Amino acid sequence: RLGMAWLCGDNRRSPIEVDWGTSVALSVLSLGAVIVFNRISSLKVAAKETLPILGAAILMFFMAALIEGFLSPSAAPYWTKAGVAVASSVFLSFYFIVLGFPRK
Repeated sequence: RLGMAWLCGDNRRSPIEVDWGTSVALSVLSLGAVIVFNRISSLKVAAKETLPILGAAILMFFMAALIEGFLSPSAAPYWTKAGVAVASSVFLSFYFIVLGFPRK
């Protein structure tokens, strides 16, 4: 999403703050109005939308690295490793199903 916003500008269907610049891309609203976006302003909007997703991905990757680095090779009993696996699955299911459900 960030790469396409940087390369092509913004193709959104809702009005946002317009920042006038040298490289300009046009976006046509469904009502027929034309809004002008440059690449920097479209990159700012896309970054605001993707930063929460990026933060969650970094956090999940870090937690998986900790589990694989310390728990998997350890001499911990099987029920501890299975408990961490079940707790991780419940957490991810809650995150994607409950928190990922559209609010609108």
